[in-house]
Amino acid sequence: MIYAGNLLNSQNKSAYDYLGDALLKQDRSREAVDTYRQGIALIPKSAFKFAWKHSYLGNALIRQGKIEQKIALYRKNLEWLPTLVDFLTYNRLGDALMKQDRIEEAIAAYNKSIEFYPLEVTAYNSLGKALLQQNKLGGAIAAFRKALTIDPNFAEVQQNLDRAEELLFY
Repeated sequence: MIYAGNLLNSQNKSAYDYLGDALLKQDRSREAVDTYRQGIALIPKSAFKFAWKHSYLGNALIRQGKIEQKIALYRKNLEWLPTLVDFLTYNRLGDALMKQDRIEEAIAAYNKSIEFYPLEVTAYNSLGKALLQQNKLGGAIAAFRKALTIDPNFAEVQQNLDRAEELLFY
């Protein structure tokens, strides 16, 4: 820990990431959140890494059950860096919204994810699960089928498709 302390004292931004990761692995999420926040404070808001560091912080917050704060972080990323945000940010936002049962907002986030990268299987799978939860079976089946055209070996998607079709026909 002395080594990590020396790195932190030197204003090494990456050291905060490593220490935060180590704290998370030890289930010390409160300390990890504080560590990630210290590292974020060293980065100019205009930097691309600022958005990425918020993802680390979001993962620590989710372990504390602070889903609403995680949602706010992803929305900040989308606001600060709209041209640099990728499909993963929208997908993670959708996942966090699903945990809050904010399904319509999650569906919108998954659709944005697909808009950024239309070949991402997990976005279609997540969209399908959200639609399935709303009992929109046709949309769910279409999303799962699209995912399988991209990756026919994705077992989870096939299971989700089978479940949706079973619900449709029974």
